[in-house]
Amino acid sequence: MKLFKNDNQLMTEGNITKHIIRFSIPLLISNLLQQSYNLIDMIIVGRCIDDGGKSIAAVGVGGSFIMMMIGLFMGLATGASIVISNAYGAGRMKRVRKTIRLSLVMSAVLSVGLAAVSILICDWILTLLHATEDIFDMASLYLKIYFLSFIPLLVYNMGTSVLQALGNSTSPFCYLAVTCVLNLVLDLLFIGGFGMGVEGAAIATTLATLVAAVLVLRKIFADGLLKSPEGDGSPERLDRSRYLLTTIIRYGVPIGIQSLTMSLSNMVLQGNLNQLGTDAIAAWSIFGKIDGYVIMPVMSFRMAVTTFTGQNYGARRLDRVEAGRKIVTKLSVGSVLILGAVVILLYRPIVMIFDPTEAILEYCRQMAYYMVPFYFTLAVINTYTGFFNGLGRPLVGSAVMMLCMCLLRVATVSITFPLMHSLMAIVIAYYVSWFSCMFILLGVYHFRLKKELGLTRLPDRP
Repeated sequence: MKLFKNDNQLMTEGNITKHIIRFSIPLLISNLLQQSYNLIDMIIVGRCIDDGGKSIAAVGVGGSFIMMMIGLFMGLATGASIVISNAYGAGRMKRVRKTIRLSLVMSAVLSVGLAAVSILICDWILTLLHATEDIFDMASLYLKIYFLSFIPLLVYNMGTSVLQALGNSTSPFCYLAVTCVLNLVLDLLFIGGFGMGVEGAAIATTLATLVAAVLVLRKIFADGLLKSPEGDGSPERLDRSRYLLTTIIRYGVPIGIQSLTMSLSNMVLQGNLNQLGTDAIAAWSIFGKIDGYVIMPVMSFRMAVTTFTGQNYGARRLDRVEAGRKIVTKLSVGSVLILGAVVILLYRPIVMIFDPTEAILEYCRQMAYYMVPFYFTLAVINTYTGFFNGLGRPLVGSAVMMLCMCLLRVATVSITFPLMHSLMAIVIAYYVSWFSCMFILLGVYHFRLKKELGLTRLPDRP
């Protein structure tokens, strides 16, 4: 069956740009589908439930918490992908298979705990986020059902990271396409047909995510990536398993903590924004879906540079490592400038898809004009953090991200919001964190890390 053929891509030889684009296109389409997956819930909820935007706000109010919990785990998935891509580039297939087995077992165990904890603290989080009284109960019901999807979602995400580390971005795209269509059908059935409300959106997402997890696990089994070599239970093998697990944690925990602290800072900002009222919450939820499309290529190129760098650094192809960084930086910045211009020019007809009120539309206008023009900073930030991850130096990018995107961002909004009590106070906090993070990452790499890793005075590769 073609869907389950071996699509792994070794990137240590051949044209660099071709490898990166070939790997990035399925990732980009996958991110498009993933964003659409969430957007569908928002559009159907907005169109099928006529309550002045309250349902939209209920679906979106806990978004920063959801991203925090998922991001915490995704750090470990990235840690596993670094180990796998390095080993794959070096031709060490036994180590690749061992790491895959450990990663999937770890994801299954942690996902259950994560779902349980999230359900238990759900109402407390909504209180912390200043969820308004008119949407609190709806948001609580939506989130508690949605958190059940963490179990298949985290297994799916780990499986996807495994395949991507091997250079396979095509199979995850195929599975996500199937899942997205299923989510649409279930949304229309539960919300439009049965009139279930926001709980229907959460149930549809959970069931669709379960299908995605089954498909990605089937692919991993079909490729023989879970085969155990003889003597796998010997003391030597067990020591190697502990070493690999420690390495995954050493790489993944800084990335997970980075994502956690960034999400915490976003929760603080959203908590401030929520004090502006239901219109502001709904606008933030809507615009978050729209600007996700602008950032999609950036996230795709980040994964591409991590995998490309990991494989070539594992193979000690340092000239290709440096050339890949330059190519991805140009592609990422260029894409966000083009898509950002589209959103700025066409924000009104795009937002009108959600059937918003005029107050919501005005908040979206401010977000488009004041935030999107500076998304090029996010392109640079994501390229360099992905690059550092591929080099096995995730702590460098994580430390800078935590300093700027969390501590500095929260400190800034704690000053600006009491003074201004407006959306602009939050926008300023984003400005400060974006630019400081970008300049520090550039400085750390070009003035220290580049020489330390032996990446200076290397010829460019086509």
